[in-house]
Amino acid sequence: MMEAMQYLNSSWILSQSGTVGNRLARLLEKEGQRDQARRMYALAVAAGGAEE
Repeated sequence: MMEAMQYLNSSWILSQSGTVGNRLARLLEKEGQRDQARRMYALAVAAGGAEE
């Protein structure tokens, strides 16, 4: 999962895509990083990402 985290984080930095942010938030949540996941969900919504 670390490799996925690296790719998603890089993609988020470059694109600020809501969809990428949402997927990154899900991964952070799976990894137990709940505070970071909440922050990323908020950023994803602000960027226009899906609220799934």
